[in-house]
Amino acid sequence: MQEISYAPEHSQETSDAQAQLQETSIAQAHKQETSNQTKLQRSLFEFGYLIFNQWCSPYKSDTDSRISKI
Repeated sequence: MQEISYAPEHSQETSDAQAQLQETSIAQAHKQETSNQTKLQRSLFEFGYLIFNQWCSPYKSDTDSRISKI
């Protein structure tokens, strides 16, 4: 009889533990997604910076030569 009376309590503890594991798993997935988004944003920024420098390089060399003549 005693085992039977503890069964619902044990079942609740198991359910709580499973819920906590699921919350942890969701939190880890969210952390990974945030990390991936940060990496993507950094890559896009670096790409944009490279494109900007490539686009500006002819003007920069022209400006640098004018400044050196002054």
